[in-house]
Formats: sequence, C-alpha cells, structure tokens
Amino acid sequence: MFPNQRSDPQPAAIPPEPPPERWYGLQILAVDLPADVLFLARPEGALGGFSGSVVFLGSPIIHLAHGSPRKALGSLGLTLVGSLVAALALVVSTREPSAGIGLIPYFLPVAAAQALDLAFLAYEPTPLRR
Repeated sequence: MFPNQRSDPQPAAIPPEPPPERWYGLQILAVDLPADVLFLARPEGALGGFSGSVVFLGSPIIHLAHGSPRKALGSLGLTLVGSLVAALALVVSTREPSAGIGLIPYFLPVAAAQALDLAFLAYEPTPLRR
C-alpha cells in the first residue's frame, strides 16, 4: 500500500438531480383540438385553410413561446410527416373522402404526430426558486 492511499473506498459522487420538468401540453391542446375539430368539420374554404394552418403552426408557436426553437422544429416536422402520410393515404385510397367522419381515417397520422408532440416535446425545466 502506498503512503497517500487510503484503504477504505471513496463513496461515489452522487450526480445532481436534473430540475423537475413542467408539462405545457394543455396550451398545445387548447390550440390543436379546436383546429382539428374545425378542419374535420369544414376542410374546404377559408375556415379549412385557417384551421389547417393552425394545425401546422399552433404547436411550434407555443414551443417558441416557451423558448424551445428545436422543439418547435421537431413539432413542425412531426406534423409535416403526419400530413404527408395522410396525403399519401388519400392518394392511394379509391374512395372520395367527405367532411366529418369520412376524414377521420386520413387525419389519424396527424393526430398521432400531435400526440407524440404532447408526449415528448411539451416539457420545459421548472425554474429554480431562490
């Protein structure tokens, strides 16, 4: 044994816990849910265009408001992929979609993208109190 070496093992350093996270998904739901309902009810015309743009841009704007530009891009990417899958399903489908319930199967990929956004992106660190 060397003179400066201790025989008892040193306790492992405990890493500091990350700050708890806060979920702001209710804000995203408050924007996405009405836009989804409006889009399914009236996909054509100005109302459909407005609700479609809210479906695309609502979540990214909320992520930006929470100071998360990367999450905003991720949210936009998820919605874009969901929309492309829905468009592909419409192209491949042999039947003509109608407003309302007829559009739901085609809207499911967009809803799945929104659910992933809520589940994995809509979190921010809780500010530490001093």
